[in-house]
Amino acid sequence: MNFYPFMDRVFPHTRRMAKRSPLLVTKETGSSNTARVLAENVNAVMKVNSDVSSNPKLAEKAKLGTGPIARVRAGENITLATLESVAKAMNLEPWQLLVPGFQPGNPPVLGVAGKREEELYRRIRSAAKEIAKIEQDTTKQ
Repeated sequence: MNFYPFMDRVFPHTRRMAKRSPLLVTKETGSSNTARVLAENVNAVMKVNSDVSSNPKLAEKAKLGTGPIARVRAGENITLATLESVAKAMNLEPWQLLVPGFQPGNPPVLGVAGKREEELYRRIRSAAKEIAKIEQDTTKQ
């Protein structure tokens, strides 16, 4: 029972907000499944990448505060701009962080179009390995 009915007219911001749909948000944490997947993936990358191994390091590289980083890692809802900044700081595309079962050492990629493109990528990978080997040999000398 509202003891001050005039309050709604004078201060409309004091009205209670409608509850979120249980299909989109879990009751335990208040976060969506997508936010939990993102949190798991960001935490996994942070474990293996020393450049972004802590909230302050990731915040600095993403040019965000530590608050948004903490919200990402806790599985809370965030903005698309935050997702883009975090992904860029981790040298990933935003969609890659939203894939369930993400493996930091083997990020998901889009499928190749055909045999010719597949052959091209094979050649590029082979050339990149050769270049890396040559660079490694020259730095040892």
